This record gives sequence, structure tokens and C-alpha cells, in this order.
Amino acid sequence: AAERWQMLKNLSKKIIVLMQSIENLVKLYETAVELPAVNLGLVNYTDSKTALTKSIYISGEEKRQLEILLSKGVDIYVQTLPVDEKIPLGKILSQMEDK
Repeated sequence: AAERWQMLKNLSKKIIVLMQSIENLVKLYETAVELPAVNLGLVNYTDSKTALTKSIYISGEEKRQLEILLSKGVDIYVQTLPVDEKIPLGKILSQMEDK
């Protein structure tokens, strides 16, 4: 993935990179690939996960991984549809902690 990213990042077209998991996103960043922004999309429900939104559920470990990426300045947001407002992940996480 890192080698492909080096080829793709110089294209003048917009591209979308889909990751199978938050863990894979972290691994991609560990290879020094820096995406301009991350739209956190559908993350499936399991019993051990907590709802961030109606379609995003994260485990404690995934939350920790996302917080590390945020602390490194990665622009992570939630935007279900293109017409929807981009909501910064940090804002969603802080609202969860306030509850």
C-alpha cells in the first residue's frame, strides 16, 4: 500500500483510499504514508464496541489508536454523505467523554 501511495499522491485527480480497519489505517501511517484527511466511515457493531455515531462503533483499543493519530495532527472527521457537515472526530470523542 505504501508503494502504491507514492505513485498515487502525485496525481492531479482526487482519490479515495478504503481501509478495512482502524488498525490498518494506523499501520499505513506507520509506513510514513500521510493521507491529507481521513473520513471515518462505517465501522461495524460488535458487543465490545461503543457507538460514536449511528454507523460507527469502536472498541477501546480503536479509540486509543484514533486518539494517537489525532495527537499526531491527522485530520480525522465523520461525514456520512457529501452534503453532510464534516464533524471533527475530536469533537465527537469529547462529547462522548462529557456524557
